[in-house]
Amino acid sequence: MKRVSAFLFIISLPILIIGQLNRFPSKKPKLIVQIAIDYFSTDMIFKFKHKLSEKGLKFLINEGTFCKNASLGYGITQTLPGYATIATGAQPSVHGITSNNWYNPIKKMVIDACYDKNVTVTGGNTTKSLQVSPKHLFSSTFTDELKLFYGNKSKIFSVALDPKASVLLAGHTADGAYFYDSQTGNFVTNSFTLKNYLIGLKVSTKKNCLLPI
Repeated sequence: MKRVSAFLFIISLPILIIGQLNRFPSKKPKLIVQIAIDYFSTDMIFKFKHKLSEKGLKFLINEGTFCKNASLGYGITQTLPGYATIATGAQPSVHGITSNNWYNPIKKMVIDACYDKNVTVTGGNTTKSLQVSPKHLFSSTFTDELKLFYGNKSKIFSVALDPKASVLLAGHTADGAYFYDSQTGNFVTNSFTLKNYLIGLKVSTKKNCLLPI
């Protein structure tokens, strides 16, 4: 009986594998879309699944890989550390965005995780809330690695209402990061994302990350 069961399992295994082939993504997809939704927990997906479009999020859930019990391996679940962890796959102690802001005892001032006084806004008024960049993000992001792997041929763009979310998920080498300007009602960008960041960046072989020269 055991031999028969083993035989049936061996026969059925190729069928199971063939049935899953159409669910395997391409090894080199032409388009990768990353969506991050703040405060959108797994239980909300099940609660409102009947309201989702068949060709929208429901399609990604049904036809893609759906991780129901994913979690972050650290205690402080603030917004910007979360975005940085999603973008890099690293912990806050590694990627550097340990909080939305922190106190620097040497400079005796509070450091905003994304504020960059050296950038100017393009398409809107230069305000402090829009002067953002991933300057404090030590690790390379998925998009950075994609750029490096394909020799700067990949095109990386990010769009978000929150300026800080846009630049963190876009990474250091983005071709464009666009975000909402509440004063004008327009989507704008800034000078940081208007450059090719492979120029003036070097790869740290010790920490496997991109660092400004």
